[in-house]
Amino acid sequence: MNKSFRQPPPIIVTPLPTNISQDSPHKPHAGSEDLSRLVHKIRVDLIDDNPIPARHAYPKSLVDARADEILRDGQLDPIKVRPGINGRYFLIDGKTRVLAFRSHNISTTIDAIIKDVDELTAAVEGFAANHDRDNGCDLDEAYFFHDLMSKTHESQSSLSRRINVSQSKISLSQSFFKLPNEALKAILASENPKAVTYNHIKLMAPHFESLGKKVTDLVISLLENNWTRSQFKEAIDVALNIKKEVNRSAVRQFGPVSISVGKASLRLDGLNENKKNELLMRIEEWLDNR
Repeated sequence: MNKSFRQPPPIIVTPLPTNISQDSPHKPHAGSEDLSRLVHKIRVDLIDDNPIPARHAYPKSLVDARADEILRDGQLDPIKVRPGINGRYFLIDGKTRVLAFRSHNISTTIDAIIKDVDELTAAVEGFAANHDRDNGCDLDEAYFFHDLMSKTHESQSSLSRRINVSQSKISLSQSFFKLPNEALKAILASENPKAVTYNHIKLMAPHFESLGKKVTDLVISLLENNWTRSQFKEAIDVALNIKKEVNRSAVRQFGPVSISVGKASLRLDGLNENKKNELLMRIEEWLDNR
C-alpha cells in the first residue's frame, strides 16, 4: 500500500466545563426562561467551531450565496451554540451563516439559541441538522463518523445505532481515508465537493494500490468534470490500462475488412508485396483527399 495513504490525524476535543460560575454570561438570571427557548444576540468573534463538526467543506460560492440571502432578507434562522469557557461559545449548527457574517462583515453580532448540552449531544444534533437539510458532501460524513468514533471509542455498529445510519454506509465512508492527503485536500477545497461520492470511492477502492499516485489525478479530474459513475469507471480503466473486449456482435465483416465502433481492420494475407504497396498508396491518396 502506498505510504501516503493514511488515516486523518486524531481530533482535539475541548472539554465542556463542569462548573459555570455565578458571574458567567451563560448562566440565566433567576426566573428567566430556559436559554434554549430564547434567541440571543452574541458576538460573532466569541464563537468557536464545534470540536466534532458535521462538515469540513464550505465552498466560497455557498458562503457568498448565504451572505447575499442574509443581506437581502435578514437572518431568518438563528444558529445554535453551547456554552464554552471565558464567555465563549461552541457552535452546534450554523457554520455557513457564521462564515457569511465574518467574510462579508454583516454584523458583529448574530442571532443564536444557546443550548446547555454536552459535546457529544451537540455533535449528533449538528449532524442531524445538516443531514435533514441535505447539506455537506460524503467526505464530510466520513470525517464526522471517524471523529465521533475516535472520541467515543465505539464500534461502527454502535455508532450506527446512535445516529441511525447504516453500518455499511459508515464502513464504506472510511475508505475515503485511503485516499492520499492531496486528494482529500482537493475535495475539501473544491467548489463542488459533492462530486466525489461513496459510489466513486467504491469503484476505486479495489484498485488503490495499483493506481498509486493516479488516485489524486482521478479525484481532481472528477471534481473538474463532474463525471457520471460510468464515465468515472472508464477513467479508472484507462488509468489501469485495462483494454475493453470488443463485443463480437458489434463487428461487421466485409470479406477481408472487419468494421467495429471507431475501428476498421484489413487482412492482407494472400497479397504479394507489390499489391500490398499499391493498396497502401491508394489508402494514403484517399486520406489526403478527404
